[in-house]
Amino acid sequence: MNSKRFSLLGLAFQLRYRQRELSELVQWKQIGQGAYVLGVEPANCRPLGRSAAREADVLVELAPGERCDYLLEMSILTGEAIGN
Repeated sequence: MNSKRFSLLGLAFQLRYRQRELSELVQWKQIGQGAYVLGVEPANCRPLGRSAAREADVLVELAPGERCDYLLEMSILTGEAIGN
């Protein structure tokens, strides 16, 4: 499992996932007056759109009724757990 950790103000957010299932990790930010939002999203493609994924031969398409299952583990860490 891949593990990504982001820490701030004595707290850490840890995200664990299987890289073979979700090969990309997308980070985005929305910075506005009085507000700051950070998004961290494991993904099976880059955020360049379906056309770019199709051209790179990495577009994942599901047939009608088909499904995919992914395993994600999200944790909030504090104190000594942040350093481990």
